[in-house]
Amino acid sequence: MEHGIYTLHDFMKQNEDLTYILLGVSLVLATLAWMFLTERDDDE
Repeated sequence: MEHGIYTLHDFMKQNEDLTYILLGVSLVLATLAWMFLTERDDDE
């Protein structure tokens, strides 16, 4: 079982990790969406 968050440093570190993961995923998804939209535009 995971331990609780006892200090401000533990809380900030946990949120920092989650933020970087979400930013990385959003960059990949934005890149894929851009590639999908520009490929569809070239077919015209």
